[in-house]
Amino acid sequence: MNLRELFDALSLEAIDRFVADRQQEELSLDFKTGADLTTGSAKKNLAEILSGFSNSAGGVVIWGVATAKDRASGRDVASELKPITDVARFATQLAELTPIVLTPTNDGISHGHFARADRTGFAATFVPESPVGPHMALAGHDRYFKRTDDRCYRMQHFDIADMFGRRQRPALKVSYHLSGGMTLQGYQGTKRGVRIQIVLSNQGRASAVAPFIQLAAASPFRVERAGASSRAHGEAQFEVFPDGPQSMAFIAGVGVLLHPKANIPIADVLAEFWDHDALVGCTIRFAHAAMDLPLIEDRLDLTSESIAHALERPIAPKPEGEIYPTG
Repeated sequence: MNLRELFDALSLEAIDRFVADRQQEELSLDFKTGADLTTGSAKKNLAEILSGFSNSAGGVVIWGVATAKDRASGRDVASELKPITDVARFATQLAELTPIVLTPTNDGISHGHFARADRTGFAATFVPESPVGPHMALAGHDRYFKRTDDRCYRMQHFDIADMFGRRQRPALKVSYHLSGGMTLQGYQGTKRGVRIQIVLSNQGRASAVAPFIQLAAASPFRVERAGASSRAHGEAQFEVFPDGPQSMAFIAGVGVLLHPKANIPIADVLAEFWDHDALVGCTIRFAHAAMDLPLIEDRLDLTSESIAHALERPIAPKPEGEIYPTG
């Protein structure tokens, strides 16, 4: 299980098991109590761990779990649940602080929370390894950190110089633009379409050669060629290999370059809803790579609220205690 899969599989029950099993802190796993994020010390702590994980192999932080030293191993282990009061607000604060306490930003960082009926609960932070580091911890640090074993340490000059030397390389990023599509009138009522335009960009400092991306979405959403993969304006830049209506791979040849700071629409994810249909969110799973770049797998999550907004439709309020991602 990779780090993204670990983050996606988290739940109240999974966090309970961490404590029951006395899970050790590791290179890519850390436990923190839910300190008041308005304090300077809590902001510095957040900045340090975001920097450390971003400059290393990435990691997952579980918020709301206390640790204790295990005598046998000498490591810190999850020892006690410390549920966070108003965990939704805590997760929102994490998302708001992330771009403030880290520079440059690591766009792959995401936060989620897991609420009980009384609004207490736990939060989690996913930090991917970054291809555009080093990342400096702010909030009073103004230092660079790396992760080793189960601790973050301040980077030395040679570490920083080495990472700056490796920055001259491409870094692919996937984003989207959400909009309403066509509207049809029928005997069943009104049918509205939603369009999610998928954009592939290069956030690095070198051109990406022969970029590749695979997209998959669940019904009622479907993936269709668009932009650089369409033939609307001549020969497509990306060859398309469909695997049914919900999955498609887009592959460019070695003569195709995605230059630094370039953004190209690559596909559309589409769906239609009658006014009486229940709206659902959309999870788009993707994998991308390019010549001399490793394969990266991640996902985009669009809530039913955002779909409703694009369709200009009201939606019922979210039931209390539901688990959903933040940021």
